Amino acid sequence: KSSNNSYHETTGGGREPGFSIEDIKYCMGKVLEAAFNTTANQIRLQEAKSKAGSDMVKIMQYVYPVAISILQETMGHCGYSTDYEDVIKFSQCVIQFEKEDQELSAMATNFKAIFMPPLFTQQATTGYPDDSGVAGCSSQRNSASASMD
Repeated sequence: KSSNNSYHETTGGGREPGFSIEDIKYCMGKVLEAAFNTTANQIRLQEAKSKAGSDMVKIMQYVYPVAISILQETMGHCGYSTDYEDVIKFSQCVIQFEKEDQELSAMATNFKAIFMPPLFTQQATTGYPDDSGVAGCSSQRNSASASMD
């Protein structure tokens, strides 16, 4: 875990994580590793996919929660908060940064492939809202991810 993650003060006096593109890439690499290279998670995902079949509603009911659980667990290992709001902010930053970075775009596509049928994982960006300026995202590269190992 790293204690070098950047934080931004919120208007309520709290602190929210600031995710740099390097932080996001590092953590997404760890998420994919956890999802695809950890036997326990492979089993969890396979069981959920078996229950869901090709029914998109069941995929969202069974597979999506497992994928998000893996994301939350891994965010915790990367030194980030695992609460719902931070997971959403992290996901929003992934969406923002994948437009700027091909490596991150490939990682995001691989993560989406866990729970989305191939039709939905194609690189169609028209379905995303304008996410420029997502709070907590900084396209500045920093050395925080280098110290997360």
